[in-house]
Amino acid sequence: MTNPGTNPSNLPDLPESRFAGSNTERTGLARPSVNGRTASGASRRRFFWRALLTDVQQRFPMLMGLFLCCVASYFLASRYMVCTVIIRGRSMTPTLRDGDQYLLNRIAYLFREPKRGDLIVLRDPGHTDMAIKRIVAGPGDCIEVKDGVVYVNHSRLAEHYLAPSTQTQPGKALSSGAVRLGDKSYFVLGDNRQESEDSRYYGPIHRDNIVGVVSL
Repeated sequence: MTNPGTNPSNLPDLPESRFAGSNTERTGLARPSVNGRTASGASRRRFFWRALLTDVQQRFPMLMGLFLCCVASYFLASRYMVCTVIIRGRSMTPTLRDGDQYLLNRIAYLFREPKRGDLIVLRDPGHTDMAIKRIVAGPGDCIEVKDGVVYVNHSRLAEHYLAPSTQTQPGKALSSGAVRLGDKSYFVLGDNRQESEDSRYYGPIHRDNIVGVVSL
């Protein structure tokens, strides 16, 4: 026996529009959720940028101070501590060649005095620029040139850095014989004796004219 309650023929006919309406309602209920997520994402992005801008504004004085400290440190380091020098000319060949780059240590002589053999940058007495030369004699030393050879304190100066068979001319400063250097005075020569304008022509240099020592 068939149960009338389960007989499909006994179910009332429902208009299709009712079901369609139900689908529309269900779809319509889902859309606010999508729009809500979009609005929530935009809100989070606006909050992020506002927070970032506020943070930058708060930190700006510190960042600007850090930037100025970096600029000042670079200026002080390059002006008073260490900088790069570029070799121009042939007065120091074969030790230094035209176009070579080296570090100039400006603070080394705050801790020690210049000594014989140092390669130094000096304020060129014969010009308005800088020059690189080698110290061959210092305060209290007696220097002279005999037969193309440099003597310091009556002993031949060992100059392994010179090209073979190099002859040193006395120049104007040593043409009359030996010269004893005074306090804070240094006698400098270029390693290329044939093409160097140095203390043989403008005489000893004062300690105050030495800018720094070149690091090889």
